[in-house]
Amino acid sequence: MQSSIITYKSLSVTQSTYLYSLLQQYEVNRLVLIVHNFLALPTLTSEFGRHAFIYSAPSLWNDLPLFSRSLQTLATFKSHLKTYLFT
Repeated sequence: MQSSIITYKSLSVTQSTYLYSLLQQYEVNRLVLIVHNFLALPTLTSEFGRHAFIYSAPSLWNDLPLFSRSLQTLATFKSHLKTYLFT
């Protein structure tokens, strides 16, 4: 849950420029994926990489529903994230 909130802050508020620079939008020729705000998953060189922010943040972010990823305020994002995780 904390990683999703940090990802949201990095993408929408650009609170941390370092964390924002680690995240990349997933861009392909299909407009659908760009509109849905997916993040690119980097290739892993070891099993330990799954725990790194650069991999775990896009993985968790892409699993969220589209509605949650497109919310405008942090308070509403937290509320919908909590509802989504506990259902």
